[in-house]
Amino acid sequence: MNTWSAKAIDILFLAKQNNVEVVLNEGQLQLRIADDKNIDTDLLKNIKDNKQLLIDYLNNSNWKSDIGSAG
Repeated sequence: MNTWSAKAIDILFLAKQNNVEVVLNEGQLQLRIADDKNIDTDLLKNIKDNKQLLIDYLNNSNWKSDIGSAG
């Protein structure tokens, strides 16, 4: 696993731990959270700062195999 995919996995894992779902919809990054929840500002900044990295990672057809080998 390369460094950029490891960083993307770390961000996605952190988001999941904070009940934030990061999805790719028609090439655009979207965040889904429960109506009664707020997103942590540091997490939001981290996602924004790495937006293109996350888009590239989620567009990569091999990302599922990266996650499977992360454990």
